[in-house]
Amino acid sequence: MITAGGWLIDTDVDARTTLGRMARFCRNALRDPRVIYAGNQVIAAAPARDLEAQVAAIAGFLESTFKFVPNPFGTQTIRPPGWTGDDRAPGMLEDIENRGMTQGACDDAAVLIATLAMANGIHARFRALAYCYQLDGACDPTVSYSHVVCDVDAGDAWQELDVTRPHDGTRPAAVVRTLTYDL
Repeated sequence: MITAGGWLIDTDVDARTTLGRMARFCRNALRDPRVIYAGNQVIAAAPARDLEAQVAAIAGFLESTFKFVPNPFGTQTIRPPGWTGDDRAPGMLEDIENRGMTQGACDDAAVLIATLAMANGIHARFRALAYCYQLDGACDPTVSYSHVVCDVDAGDAWQELDVTRPHDGTRPAAVVRTLTYDL
C-alpha cells in the first residue's frame, strides 16, 4: 500500500479491506471543519429536516461535479474526499473548489457521497456489487466484486446513490452478490 498526497494506492486488496479503508477516509475527513462546511453548503437550499430533499441535493451536486474515470489498470486507488494541500494530488472537495469538478472511479464517488451525507448527519453505508452479464442467467456465484455504491438513509428506507453507473442499460446486469459495509 502506498499513500501519495493523501491518496491510497494499492494493487492487491479484497473488497472488505477496500470498503474499510473507504470508511476510514470518510471518518477522517469529518474531522476537518472545511468538509463539514462544504457538506452543509451542498444541502443549504433543501428544507430543514427534509431528508429526501437533502439526499436529492447531494445527488444533484455529484451529478454536476463528478466525472467517472476508471482506476489505473491493475491498481486500486481511493481519493480523499476533503483537502490534501497537494496541487498534484488534491482531495475531491478541494478539486471541486479549484476546478468546479472532480473525477474518479466508483469507490471515489461513494466516498464523496458518504462524506457529504455524514457531514449532514445522514447515515450512509457502502455496498460492493458483483455482476453477472450472462443472458441465460447462468452466473458464477464467486464472480469478483466490480462496483461500489453508497446508500444513504433517506428516512424510511436506504436509497442508492450512484453517479458512476457502469452499465449503459442495453444489457442489464444481474447482481450476483453484495457485500455491505455500514459506516
